[in-house]
Amino acid sequence: LSDGFQRNCRLYARLLDILGELPVDGFETGEVSRDTRLWWTIERWVRSRHAYRVDLTTLVGQFGPSESTIARSCRAATGLPPIKRIKSMRMEAARGLLSYSEMTVSEVADELGYPRIHEFSREFSAYFGTPPSSVRGGWECG
Repeated sequence: LSDGFQRNCRLYARLLDILGELPVDGFETGEVSRDTRLWWTIERWVRSRHAYRVDLTTLVGQFGPSESTIARSCRAATGLPPIKRIKSMRMEAARGLLSYSEMTVSEVADELGYPRIHEFSREFSAYFGTPPSSVRGGWECG
């Protein structure tokens, strides 16, 4: 397959991932509550930099508020603690890439910052209940 085709598939996979994760809070009105605004800013930053292995200390250094403020904002926005939310974002990105691109499991693991494919496969299987090699879509991208 051509490089352009694969690039388009990656683009579509990421766009689908982003669309699936849009916040419901304030979506209809275009307003986001003050309690959740911080988290949605952090989430955009994580996604744009593929910073799926970030920790709370790094987030505090980047965004300023305390760990507890970040955790409160994330729970208000998503119902999850920050590290669990970031892990779910990473797993959804992995599923999107596996489903809508021609990338191999190794390439997806590398793209998402896993040092070893075994670590990626174990985490993916635990999260979705199926190995990453079984997630292949029949979608045509182009």
